[in-house]
Amino acid sequence: MAGGDDDKVKISLFALGENGSVTEQTKLLLPKYSEISRENVMDILKEEVGQTFVHVLEDAGVYKCNEEGRKAFLRFIETL
Repeated sequence: MAGGDDDKVKISLFALGENGSVTEQTKLLLPKYSEISRENVMDILKEEVGQTFVHVLEDAGVYKCNEEGRKAFLRFIETL
């Protein structure tokens, strides 16, 4: 995975703003998280990106969430 501390600083500045205040984009997360700070912003962003991907995969419907779908998914995994 590319990136490093410099990327984390850039993402933190995007989420919190240069002076540490919450940006307009980040305010959308405030109802879900009681506090957003420099210390926890990366964890929050990782969680939110992960949840977005979960929803994308759920909506994709490639494998149904039933016995047949699970078997098909396992067959796919075995080919990797």
